[in-house]
Amino acid sequence: MNVQFIKYGGVYPTACLGTLTFSYVESPGSAPKIISVESPLKTGGQCYDDGTPEGVFTKGKWRLRMSMFPYLSKVDFLELERLVNQNVPEGCCGGCLPNRGQI
Repeated sequence: MNVQFIKYGGVYPTACLGTLTFSYVESPGSAPKIISVESPLKTGGQCYDDGTPEGVFTKGKWRLRMSMFPYLSKVDFLELERLVNQNVPEGCCGGCLPNRGQI
């Protein structure tokens, strides 16, 4: 495994704007690099205004913004995305509907 999840710092109502920190081994035998990336997540859930005071919030898996990880192979990118979803609770960032309900 070339990538390891360390932490993610996004919280409601802007959960998608956190910092993802992970380690990455560039080549076999090399020391792992600690990398932090700002705002790398896209929500897999939804939040939108349906005309009610609460709005609609649904949970979903997070997706990484591939363009922010050009140094990762496709295999490592998919592994990091899997690790993010294993360690960050499913959700919706909620920032699209400020001062509304929370999931």
